Amino acid sequence: MGEERYMHFGDSIAALNDFENTDWLYELPFRCLVKTGYDNLITAGRSASAEGWAWDVVRVIPPAIVRGQAAG
Repeated sequence: MGEERYMHFGDSIAALNDFENTDWLYELPFRCLVKTGYDNLITAGRSASAEGWAWDVVRVIPPAIVRGQAAG
């Protein structure tokens, strides 16, 4: 649980915290908004790719807003 915390990505678009563990910080990479093979298609809202504990962090509204800003 939380293996992704404090992991840095060169293409980060945001830093998010976990609502249950507020001292944990996660970076959100731009590549989670782009589907492989479709470089000109960027998703927004709750359609980001994530798995494990990261999904619990990115599924809520504040991170969805940040992804929408980044996609725009």
